[in-house]
Amino acid sequence: MDYTALYHDAMVQFENENYDRAVEELIELYNSGIECEAIWKFLYECFIMPNEEEFRKNYEGVQDGFSSCRYEELAVDFIPVSDDKYYLFLKPQQQFAGYIDLSEYVNEERELSFEGCFIADSWDLREMIPILDTKQWRNVYVVVEEVEEYFASFLKLPGVVQRFLNNAIVVNSWQLLVNYFKGNPGEYLPSQIASKNLRDYQGTLSEIHQSRLKEKHREVKPYISICMPSYNRGKAALENIKHLLELHYDSEIEIVISDNGSTKETAEYKEIAEIKDSRLTYYRMEENAGYGRNLSKVYELARGEYVLFCSDEDGMILEQFPKLLDFLYKKKFAMIHTSGIGNNFPGYQDSIHVAGSMEALNVGINMNFVTGVLVNKTLLEEHNGLERINDFMDNYYVELYTHSILSLIASFYGPVGELSLKLWKEDEFAGEEEKEIQEQPRLLNYMKAESRIKQQNSLMEFLVQMPEVNNEMFVDILLARITKTYFLLSLAYYYYYEAASKERTLFEGFLTLHQNNVEQIEHYKAKYDEEIFNILKQQEIECFWKEVQQNPSWISGDKLQKHKASILNGVLNYYAMTHKDPETVDYEKVKADIDQLCETGGK
Repeated sequence: MDYTALYHDAMVQFENENYDRAVEELIELYNSGIECEAIWKFLYECFIMPNEEEFRKNYEGVQDGFSSCRYEELAVDFIPVSDDKYYLFLKPQQQFAGYIDLSEYVNEERELSFEGCFIADSWDLREMIPILDTKQWRNVYVVVEEVEEYFASFLKLPGVVQRFLNNAIVVNSWQLLVNYFKGNPGEYLPSQIASKNLRDYQGTLSEIHQSRLKEKHREVKPYISICMPSYNRGKAALENIKHLLELHYDSEIEIVISDNGSTKETAEYKEIAEIKDSRLTYYRMEENAGYGRNLSKVYELARGEYVLFCSDEDGMILEQFPKLLDFLYKKKFAMIHTSGIGNNFPGYQDSIHVAGSMEALNVGINMNFVTGVLVNKTLLEEHNGLERINDFMDNYYVELYTHSILSLIASFYGPVGELSLKLWKEDEFAGEEEKEIQEQPRLLNYMKAESRIKQQNSLMEFLVQMPEVNNEMFVDILLARITKTYFLLSLAYYYYYEAASKERTLFEGFLTLHQNNVEQIEHYKAKYDEEIFNILKQQEIECFWKEVQQNPSWISGDKLQKHKASILNGVLNYYAMTHKDPETVDYEKVKADIDQLCETGGK
């Protein structure tokens, strides 16, 4: 190699302000042992000395919390060849160590992560950046044992702390970090580890985790309380609790179960109570207090910022849970509904609704399936959520859908989310006998017309006393509930036609609901003017006939019965098209005329 020509070219590049090429060639000469002292003196005087004051200012401006080294003790000098690119010179070894180009690490799309990461056995920021730059970790822990003066040198570079280490805890002793985690059980253990001695660190962190699970008195406030109201399903509850305890978190979560005075499978509930895990809280009611009071109790016992409800039979898909934590960490929500695998889980699209909007309120009211409902307890406590629930526990809707009312209250005070994240598997822990019962077509009490009407009316009774619900909202919700009640009633007849028809025909059920709705619209007349009153009545009639037109009454019975039903449906459709007032229809006479027509063979 012609070293003289290389040196000459380096000087030409320097004069032409092509500093990167010039420094690269001078380093090549230095590494070849050619005029090392002269080359280093040149590089120092031309590149480092003019920037020394700025390097010192950068370092001392961010030193606190990162390094105890004096500036003079730092082991790495940086040769800047542009605003972002620096060549490294290790002072103790008197050798160059490549370069760092900060422009290569511009990841504007780093997602916030609830998890923390831990880095050890490296002083070189370039080796750390691949993990630091993948996500915006909740916490970053860096151990620089015996290499602090090397790592701290990077703090001389502008923007390094803000870009990569803004939430980092840097210590010069692994034992110091261990003592920190032991003395602060509320600090979350990092889940991502970058180290050459991975197993050693994993083992120690696992020991800390296990010791936290054995704590007798847990004072740490968890991030999420997973709350399970349970009754007479001890086997499912036990398996579910064991499953949830497989989550690798400790201080982040707690699991709370309230046994509603069960009289069956009590041995399994006793086994739950005897589980030694600081994350688990078991409570037993002296007697069955009803679903609402049991859910209210499990919510009351929860200490987390968020409460996530689940049935004792529905299993969490554990590997999805970190995604929920990430989602919550990105934005503070008042309430969220997660999805799952099963008939009772809606096929959500990811969406966020503004606090107090009708979209947010409807999410709160309409999610009647308890599993997957998450509410911000911290926020609800500010607005007396539990007290408001307990004051109205005799309200039929509140008692039946306590979690929905909590969701409704929360929806006024923060963003509301619907997540496509499939966090649950329905009935995963249900026994075979229970599954057989659930699979049998049954018309349950809450599906009957009287119950549906009572649910609708009692919800409106609760809404009347809510100061957050203005008159316009009330009208919108009233109409939405009328529409939904017709729909739910028609579903009962569609799926359980014979059982539902034993009490009354679908039309008669609709007519009963219609008469109730007219009374309800009249009852709340003070909340709207005459024009709105008339619009409500007209929309209610339209809703009535819309459902009648989809009358499924012909799906059951013999050929003659189906024939009669199809004729009846045609007559009712005619009434619907003419917007006839339902109460003016002589339903029994129409049926009698159809019977006579069919018996005489008329067309």
